[in-house]
Amino acid sequence: MDIRFEGAGVSFGARVALEPLTLALGEKRIGVIGLNGSGKTTFARLINGLTKPSIGRVIVNGRDMSDEKTAAPDVGFIFQSPQNQIILPIVRDDIAF
Repeated sequence: MDIRFEGAGVSFGARVALEPLTLALGEKRIGVIGLNGSGKTTFARLINGLTKPSIGRVIVNGRDMSDEKTAAPDVGFIFQSPQNQIILPIVRDDIAF
């Protein structure tokens, strides 16, 4: 897996959800920890293409996620709350799908 953030950041109006950052991740498994509201979910959504950066680019396996119309096919994401699932209302059902 090759994940690159090139000055990627997210703002919602005047509220900055994720400061622009530049980094490269190539490990098989990556853990992200932080306090509530620190940008972990926004970070993960950028990798999946579910959120587009306000500035910069996110590249996943050579694909610029800003240009993608759907979530990254080679990156998994399970929402914490069942009501926030992508297709089905329960995590188990999304995984089975």
